[in-house]
Amino acid sequence: MGHPRKRSGAANESLANPSFGKYLAERVQSFFGPLIDRTIDLLATFEAGEQAAIRRFLSGVRDAAGEG
Repeated sequence: MGHPRKRSGAANESLANPSFGKYLAERVQSFFGPLIDRTIDLLATFEAGEQAAIRRFLSGVRDAAGEG
């Protein structure tokens, strides 16, 4: 209950995405769903140029985290 399971049938099992049960999916949605909704609502309050700067910044953070 709540633990990831490997999906079978992937060409390379070591690269298979984990499959989560319905219980865990519902828990994740109940926790992150409202946060995501509020974040989207907040982003909508910025002008297009501001949104572009935010997206560029977040992309840079994502790229920097991947280099670690």
